[in-house]
Amino acid sequence: FNSPLFNVAISLMVTITSYFLLQNLFLENGYLIDTTYVIETILLALISSVIVHFMKNSSDMINIKGKFASKVSQAVMDDLLENKDRKGDLTSKRKTVTIFFSDIKGFTKITEKIDDPNKLTRYINRYMDSMTKSIMKTEGTVDKFMGDAIMAYWNAPYDVEDHADKALTSALEQIALLNQINEENFNEGLPNIGIRIGINLGEVFVGEVGGELRSDYTIMGKAVNNTSVLEQISKFYGSDLIISQSVKDNLKEDYIMMLVDIINVDGTSESFNIYQVFSKGKPDEFIAEEIEKFEKAVMLYRNAQFDDAILIFRNLYLQEELLNKK
Repeated sequence: FNSPLFNVAISLMVTITSYFLLQNLFLENGYLIDTTYVIETILLALISSVIVHFMKNSSDMINIKGKFASKVSQAVMDDLLENKDRKGDLTSKRKTVTIFFSDIKGFTKITEKIDDPNKLTRYINRYMDSMTKSIMKTEGTVDKFMGDAIMAYWNAPYDVEDHADKALTSALEQIALLNQINEENFNEGLPNIGIRIGINLGEVFVGEVGGELRSDYTIMGKAVNNTSVLEQISKFYGSDLIISQSVKDNLKEDYIMMLVDIINVDGTSESFNIYQVFSKGKPDEFIAEEIEKFEKAVMLYRNAQFDDAILIFRNLYLQEELLNKK
């Protein structure tokens, strides 16, 4: 059960000791003992110890890989292990990725309602487990958990085909999964969970950030900051899921979505459209007409034609059924 090197040294010492002992027995007492069994016993013990040590190390490595992969995803783990000799190498690479931020609505108030730490842990872990599985199932990488918030990305470190669609598919699935999660919460007398999601696509730096003693494999750049903003402002627009123009431009499948505004992020001169996404598929003629009217009103408002815009918004608000009543 010791290391192979230690066991080799012990075997060598036993062999030398046995040699001199048997020599002494022959020269002093005239006893001639067959050394075959002695050597076979020592070799068998040594080989057995090496096999046991190898099997134990293999088992430990599998467990470590499993734990590691649960923290950074299988793809990131493989990328790091392939470069395990680059200690302290914090170089990054540029890559276009789809970035995801989500947050639980009113989580501060929820923590005040659930005063039992075990209940709160079970409550948040049930949610995180379902969301993480959805992300990883669509080839996404969970970057980090920030309290109740989740940051993830697609298309790094390895290429992911149609990563914009896969990110949006996961986001819609996560919103749908809340029905099942909230049913369990209701049965346990726990508050319902509602989430806000922001998705953006852009070029970022991908790599290890930190030092030799502690580092994270993550993404950095303006696109990451813009994604965080999208998640935060979704509260203002009463939306559960907002995407940027860059995401919309890279989608291959059909989705029901509508333009909600044109925003400019603080600290940049870049403006871009943002869209609220409702579901997959093509809209029927009534929904398509509503989307067309709403987007026309948004553009009128942006062009300072306030009276015309307000008139359209008011007429839409009076409809019995509306995509976003807020």
